[in-house]
This record gives sequence, C-alpha cells and structure tokens, in this order.
Amino acid sequence: MVIPQYDHQRKISSDYCTKAYACMARYGYARVALEEPIVDIFELPEFNDPTLRTIFQFCETWATSAVRVLENSFDNTHFSFEHRSTFGVAASLKPSRYELIESETGVHAETVIDAVSPEKFQRISGVKEALTTGHMRNAYYLPFSRCLDIECPSGVRHITVN
Repeated sequence: MVIPQYDHQRKISSDYCTKAYACMARYGYARVALEEPIVDIFELPEFNDPTLRTIFQFCETWATSAVRVLENSFDNTHFSFEHRSTFGVAASLKPSRYELIESETGVHAETVIDAVSPEKFQRISGVKEALTTGHMRNAYYLPFSRCLDIECPSGVRHITVN
C-alpha cells in the first residue's frame, strides 16, 4: 500500500484500510452493495436491441425513500393527477384492472391506462387520436430498481428505468 503524501520511508499503520464492497456494472450504471448482493442487476433485453435507442434522460435527487418511489410507480391512478399536463387524463379517476405478480426477483404488473395524445405525441407515437390508451408494464426488481414500459396502440414503446 502506498500513500503518495507520505515519505516513502514512513510506515503505514495496519488499521489504515477500508472495507471492499461488491460492485456490478450494467447499462452504463454501477451498483455498489453495502452487504452481500441479494441479486444481480436485472436483465433488460431492450437495452441491446439495435432497433431501439437509449436516451439517458436525467439524473434527479428525490427527497424520499426508494420504497416510496416504487410504491408511487405502482399507483396506476397517479397519472391522472401527476401527469395531467403531459399525458394523464384527469377525468380517468377510477383505476383500471391491475394485477400484481410476485416472483423471486420482484413484482410485475400490467394495466391499460387512458392517455392524452397531443399533436407532438402523435408525431412520435403514430397515434392519430386525441385520446388513446397505454399498455403499461411495470416491474420492480430487487433491491430497488424499476422498469416501466408503456406501449402505444401503434406499437411504439417508451421504457423508463429507475
């Protein structure tokens, strides 16, 4: 071990050390586990699909817990309120059928939500109606990862990973 600021003759104390942590890299991110990892980073086949493009959209700090973020993401009526300025339909207050399926690696759910389709969205999505639907596939992966896949009736998909 070398400490550049120390004279090369100076002895380094044996208690000058830090614990090593398990680290795994995938999809341009690194995950460090402070304890023995429960599972590997989940597989996302779409990431390497040459017909799709990856956009690293944003990095935000949210003043909340990971559990609260995941809980919110599985609330399929929050789109009506939180996203009403973009694609949410404020009149669609009743949640659609939403079945949660547990697995060894987390929870998966599917539903269909109502969605507004403004002109800008129509150019991207191929949807021509002002009001459409989105087939939403939401997956939570241990320990704290989430993949939201919303598919338009045209087949265009938007996948968000947190």
